[in-house]
Amino acid sequence: MRINITKTGYRTKTAEVNEGATVRDAIGAVRANTEGYAIRVNSLEADMGTRLNKGDTVQLVAKIKGGADINVKVVKFGTSTKSVELKEGSSIRDALRVAKYGQDGFTLSLNGAPAQLNSPVNDGDIVQLVPKVKGGN
Repeated sequence: MRINITKTGYRTKTAEVNEGATVRDAIGAVRANTEGYAIRVNSLEADMGTRLNKGDTVQLVAKIKGGADINVKVVKFGTSTKSVELKEGSSIRDALRVAKYGQDGFTLSLNGAPAQLNSPVNDGDIVQLVPKVKGGN
């Protein structure tokens, strides 16, 4: 069966594993290093022993030192989406730093509303980097 594996800061890989395979099997198939990453399957917390189903997505989400309290998605329009784990009280600036995205050439939105670098983020929020519109008469 085919399993997708995503890792913060890297391209998605596909692994072919047998029925009843675990996260460990899928990670081993693509030779991914899990050190410093939290494991999720279809956005739910998981571990190396979690059983997988056809079409599942294993997500390796970068951890912040000291543990994480919240999960935030960072969407860079036209290129990629990354899930990052942050400490409670973090800001968009923190989310961009962990996702390794710069803000140059983009405007920020938080859950679809205009935002600033110092805007606080909460569990489940979506930070969007939207290309700035140029030109016109």
